[in-house]
Amino acid sequence: MTRQKAFRNTQFTESLEEAEAHPSDLLLTWLPAAERKPRKREWEKRHPAYMFRGVPPALHAEVKEVAGELGVNVEEVARAFLEYGLLAYTRGQVDLEPYYEGKLTLFPKGKTPGWYEAEGAEVQSPRRKKRAKKARPKAWRWPLVAYRIPRALKQQLDALREEKHVPLGEVLAKLMGFALEAYQQGRLQLRARPAQKAELQKEWGA
Repeated sequence: MTRQKAFRNTQFTESLEEAEAHPSDLLLTWLPAAERKPRKREWEKRHPAYMFRGVPPALHAEVKEVAGELGVNVEEVARAFLEYGLLAYTRGQVDLEPYYEGKLTLFPKGKTPGWYEAEGAEVQSPRRKKRAKKARPKAWRWPLVAYRIPRALKQQLDALREEKHVPLGEVLAKLMGFALEAYQQGRLQLRARPAQKAELQKEWGA
């Protein structure tokens, strides 16, 4: 006696080839595939994102935190901080004079030697040896940050970079750091408003 399979059901023994196709299935096989249209990036072209190196990660995190509290994007907070920082720079409140690290010399090329004989009140006792400071992390090791800011604002920052001969990211860090401190102290106020004109909900049939 041949062994029969358990749970045999003749209702489902019909093969797929013998099954009749539904008219809707045949219709779907003849529908042309939807063509993907290339996405227009007009807004991105008008508002390019500029990359900056030299902004401390902690400062960038603070900017993101402020943006989250206000419910706006990071670029708007960065723009507000930079515009306020530039205003403060024109008032003489932000120091952007570069300082030099590394090897020093008493005999710079093309300049007066750095030694002279002190007289009168200038005479001082030998200074004590200062403790070596911990080396700061190099700015070029910090990750890049990107902000979508107006082109005119970017040009102002570039002009400062060329004038002071310092990296652009450090100019941003100085200006935004000053503005962040002013915001935390309450001297700089940021008030987010609706991006679109508010209106009352229209009634049915209006």
